[in-house]
Amino acid sequence: MDNIDINVTPIIREVTIEVSQAIKGDTGEQGIQGEQGIQGETGVAANQITSLTLLSSGWVLDGTTYKYQLANANILATSIVDVIPDNADVAIVQVAEVLPQTNSIAGFVEIWANNIPTTDIVVTINIFD
Repeated sequence: MDNIDINVTPIIREVTIEVSQAIKGDTGEQGIQGEQGIQGETGVAANQITSLTLLSSGWVLDGTTYKYQLANANILATSIVDVIPDNADVAIVQVAEVLPQTNSIAGFVEIWANNIPTTDIVVTINIFD
């Protein structure tokens, strides 16, 4: 049997598909506006007092902890008072183990620590009424 050579030439057909743009319908009517929500209460601004000093000699034994009464005429019995130590005094605060809870009395905020601070502590207070 004789060998026959066959050359196959590929035929490439180009197919063009035309996509027509979809036709958009008319816009519907606008819906009814919802009710307005209740307005929130206005926040309370803090009365901030900076550069106050807790004297190391002012701490007194109160049971098993030491208490300091920081006087300020802006503090009411119902005030919430944040006592924020200065960053430079953080090591003193840590060694004294100053506790996070405070107690407000008219004209004072009470602060507690497990140990008497070795030096004075500079603080900022934020008073919320």
